[in-house]
Amino acid sequence: MLRLLFGVIVGLIVAWLLMSLFEFGSMALHPPGPHFDPSKPESIALHVANAPASAMLLVLAGWLSAAFCGGWVAAKLAHFRGALAALTIGALVTAGVVLMNAMVKHPAWMYALGALLPVPLAWFAAKLAARPVKDLPK
Repeated sequence: MLRLLFGVIVGLIVAWLLMSLFEFGSMALHPPGPHFDPSKPESIALHVANAPASAMLLVLAGWLSAAFCGGWVAAKLAHFRGALAALTIGALVTAGVVLMNAMVKHPAWMYALGALLPVPLAWFAAKLAARPVKDLPK
């Protein structure tokens, strides 16, 4: 049980770091204007509405890589309950996408992919994490 909890916590930290990294990359591609205030949802909504597709794709890549990499780390650390740990990360990333879209509307294609893909990617990561490591050639 402790390994499962530890795996989920560390996987969530990895997921958060990756999402942040991709979000910063997106902000570099499409810097906010001088009157941007991240504490105001309407300011964020205006920024998202004017963002190019490349910036939105980078944010989506962040969500998906967070689910995959965070799920892989969680599965590796949780050991026997790896699939449960990874799927928890995928579900939390999906919940974050849904909550973010409830606060600030994103393009429909981005929301659809961001809501549908994290759980399958986390499951795939768990499957990869469960594979035994083969002996290296000598």
